[in-house]
Amino acid sequence: MPTSLAVLYAVVIGSNVATGPDVLPLRFADDDAAGYARLLREAGAEVTLLADFDAETRALQRDVTPDGPPSRAALDAALDGLERKLAADRRAGRAAEAFFVYAGHGSVEEGEGYVQLADGRLRRSDLYRRVLPHLAAARHVHVIVDACKSYFLAFPRGEAGARRPHPGH
Repeated sequence: MPTSLAVLYAVVIGSNVATGPDVLPLRFADDDAAGYARLLREAGAEVTLLADFDAETRALQRDVTPDGPPSRAALDAALDGLERKLAADRRAGRAAEAFFVYAGHGSVEEGEGYVQLADGRLRRSDLYRRVLPHLAAARHVHVIVDACKSYFLAFPRGEAGARRPHPGH
């Protein structure tokens, strides 16, 4: 039986923003993000929620308040802060786990998956080069993507669209 529980952290993003002029904005990604934030907080996580709640969500989710918009700058700031906390936990000998959660639009362009932030796209290459390195000090990193074509945010598109297993499995 473990003697101590892991410290939990989460960055949760909810974006209703459309991926382009031919795609309608979403109505419930902000609600989904609020739900993920609530669930993770109830599990004991320190959560940073990046979302722009619409009027309905503000009325229905009164117990959840966003910490900032679902923008690249807010995400970078949240990840910088989380990286410092994870490093401090590691130095202190505390086990920590990190969650990166996204709810919103996702798609594929030129073979690379992406999700939509308020001010641009977060591509697969961004996930691997900009997001996950900030979380490297965590014992485990959990990535949850609630978006269309989310497979392609985590994995590259193979020849003729063939899917490949994760190299760790």
